[in-house]
This record gives sequence, structure tokens and C-alpha cells, in this order.
Amino acid sequence: MTEEHPPELDPSIPPRLRPLVARLLEIERKCRALGPRNEEARDMAARLQAIAGELSRGGHDGAPPPRYRELARQLFPVARMFESLGFMSVAREVAHVDKLLAEMEPGAPAPASAPAPVAPTAVTPARDVPLPAPPATDADRQPERTPRAVATGLAVFVLAAIVAVAVIVRYQPGREPGGPDSLEPAVAGGSPPPATPAAARPSPTHGPRSRLADLISRARLAQQAGDVDQAISLLNDAAAIDVGAGAVHETAGLLVLDLVARSDQAAGDADWERATGLLERARELALRFELPTSPIDQAARRQGGLERYRRLGPSDISELRDAIGSRVLVLTDGAPREGRLVEVTGGSILIQLGLEVADNGTLLHTGEVPLARVREVRVYPE
Repeated sequence: MTEEHPPELDPSIPPRLRPLVARLLEIERKCRALGPRNEEARDMAARLQAIAGELSRGGHDGAPPPRYRELARQLFPVARMFESLGFMSVAREVAHVDKLLAEMEPGAPAPASAPAPVAPTAVTPARDVPLPAPPATDADRQPERTPRAVATGLAVFVLAAIVAVAVIVRYQPGREPGGPDSLEPAVAGGSPPPATPAAARPSPTHGPRSRLADLISRARLAQQAGDVDQAISLLNDAAAIDVGAGAVHETAGLLVLDLVARSDQAAGDADWERATGLLERARELALRFELPTSPIDQAARRQGGLERYRRLGPSDISELRDAIGSRVLVLTDGAPREGRLVEVTGGSILIQLGLEVADNGTLLHTGEVPLARVREVRVYPE
């Protein structure tokens, strides 16, 4: 299967619509990955392509403005399809794009979580009328406890507790100052140890969640670039951190579908050994991450029903001579010829053709096909 890189967005797309168009095209790519085995996914890919196209025009060059709310309603079947296939994170992403499109409709109500700010009303007292002072209360006469005083008292308490713990640990029986369990390092000659430069201190490492997200992102980029081996290697590293993470299982499912599609393509090219190897890798990946193997089984049955043959070109003279006596199908720039290969000369091949006659006999004759007109010769096993 030919890998497609994510398309570059048209610079004429309005800036506020570019993230939405990019998301829609990424979801459309996932639909196309499912397309060879799912007719609904092919329909959804076409739907997403049309939505992205209307958003890309964005009302410029005289085009009408996008129908944001109508486009949002068209995304509901896409989210439902991904939910039915078990790709919940993709379905949530589609629902998020649906919400953003609905909110961009002119006249749409603002989200409830963002109330409109209320401007403060400025009140200017009359200059000639003095304002009466509020009556003093007992609470006003009490001394005010400032936050600085409270913080200072708390700091003193914490410092005293630390000093007390240090004294108790330092003077435990059987301990010597400067020992391996001492709070203070032993100082030779009474001079303090040199301070460690800031540049020599180890830098903090990223947490497991951040590392997992980075590995998954790199695995998907490798898959999009066509490097399946690198993608599986990065996925294995991510699984070592958390094999039960949803992103790990989703990426494994995408790789399984990618391997199945590549296997179908290899079978279409009569590369049967590679097609079988790709299905085996897909099955191993599915079993490891406890994914359904039904797409792999369907591909195996589909490929098993194909008639096996070997593809040769017009320049494969020695292989063609080895195939003399075999049933062949010769594809030319005109009508194909099917029969039994009789002879291969320097400039043509001879095929024995069989024609059925009325008395159920066989009328045999030989046809000559110039090699210059031959595009492919399919040799079928006996």
C-alpha cells in the first residue's frame, strides 16, 4: 500500500479554520486506512473530504461562508462509526470538532462556562456633600493580624522542628560525626566541601506519562512515513511503560490494519510470500495487545481464494524459458492471450491456444506474440 504523507494546508485557508481542517484531514486519513475492509469507512472518508473542502474555501474568493452548524451535524455518523469499531479516542476527537464547528455558527450562544463580563459601574460622589464616616465597631478596634506575621510565625515553627530532628539524629548512641549516616558530611581540615556547579547537576527527567505520549506520537509519525518496523519498535517501548494505556491499544490497532492492507496489496502484486509474512506480523501484534483477529482472518480467506501465479516481464528471458509447458496469461497493449507457453525466441513468444468446437473436441493452434508488446506474463502452476 502506498503511504501518503499528511497534505500541506492551503495558505489561503483562514487562520482560525486551519486547525479544524488539519484535524478533519487526519480523521479522513484514518477512515481511508479502514476503507479496504469497510464500505462505511470509505463513505465517511468522502464525507470528511467534502467538509474539509468547504471549510478550506472559508468564504474567500466569492465563495459562500461555511455552514458551520450543518457541517457539525454531518460529523455525527463519523463519530458513531468509530465508536462501533472501538476507536473511542477518535470518536471523542470527532465530537470535539463537532462542538467547535457548532460554536462558530454566527449567532450561536456563547458557552455557559464563559459568562459575559460585566463592566463595573463608576460612582462619583458629589464634591460638595461630605460622606458620613461609618460607625466604629469592636472588630475595628482589634489589632489586625497581617499575613506577614502569620507566615513568619509558621516559618519559625518549621525551622525549630527541623533543628530538633537534626539534633536527635546527630546524637543517637553509637553514631559519630562525619559517619556514613551523619546529616553533615565529614570535612577534612575544617574546610567546607566545594559547591557543585549548577551545570554539573543532573537535569530533571520527564515523567512516565510524558515519555509514553512522546513514544506514541513518534510511532504514529513513523507509520505515516511508511516505516512500520520503527513504528512497532516505538510501540513496544511505550507498552513497556503502560501496556494497558488506551493510546497504546489504539496505535496497535492502527498498525494491525496497516499491516493487513499492505498484505492485500502484496497479494494483488502476486508477492505471496510477503503477503503471508505481513499477515503473520499483524496476528502477532493483535494477540499481544488482545485485539480482535477477525480482520486478519478475513484477509487470509480472501487471499486464499485468489489463484496463485508468478509474474514475469518481457526481459525475463531465462525465467520464461524455464516456464515452457506451463499455462500462461500474456498481458499486452491489446487483448490478453491465454494458453500454454511453447517457445521463447529472441523477439517473441509462442503460445499454444485451445479453442472449443461443437463436437467437444479441441482445436489447437499456435499464436506468436512479439515481446515488444508484452507488458506482463503470468505463469500458473500446474
